[in-house]
Amino acid sequence: RITSMTQQVLTGFNTVGTLRPEYLKALKVLDANLEALQHRPNDNLKEASIRTGSLELYTRTFSARHIPGGTQWMWNQTQAQKHAVLTNRNIKVVISKLIPRRKNRSLRTYKVPSLKMWHFELHTSYEKTFTVLWCEKGIDSIESSFPINIKDLAFLAEFMNPEISSQLWPNCYNGKALNVII
Repeated sequence: RITSMTQQVLTGFNTVGTLRPEYLKALKVLDANLEALQHRPNDNLKEASIRTGSLELYTRTFSARHIPGGTQWMWNQTQAQKHAVLTNRNIKVVISKLIPRRKNRSLRTYKVPSLKMWHFELHTSYEKTFTVLWCEKGIDSIESSFPINIKDLAFLAEFMNPEISSQLWPNCYNGKALNVII
């Protein structure tokens, strides 16, 4: 394992203890993008992005429970918070890794989405605090957030070759469901 002092020399980060590689990666992403970030207007957390790669700066601090989740899931901190310092910026950072978990543990059949978000609480040398959210693994397409069944697309049958559409939707004629009486 890399010691705290060795880690600082190699990465430019001073940490309390050692950090796992995924935490170091998250710190590198934060450090590389920090200057380009602009704070979100009104610090509106209701619109927190869960798109892969999104980085958002907020001018206040908040915990994971205040970040909006889905109807059946919420954000959960995976481990204890980790502490580091961006030595080149003199900014103390508290890092948390967040993943979804069910709101109601009795809903075992509900599959939570596979997402990963990093929560950085930044403490500057001039007594200001900020929060940065980085969505490392998010929703990349509308299909992954809204599952579509092939039956939902039956209206397209009238625009297709009848042989193909009848294979996809055997109970449809010209995109309209047939009432079959048996």
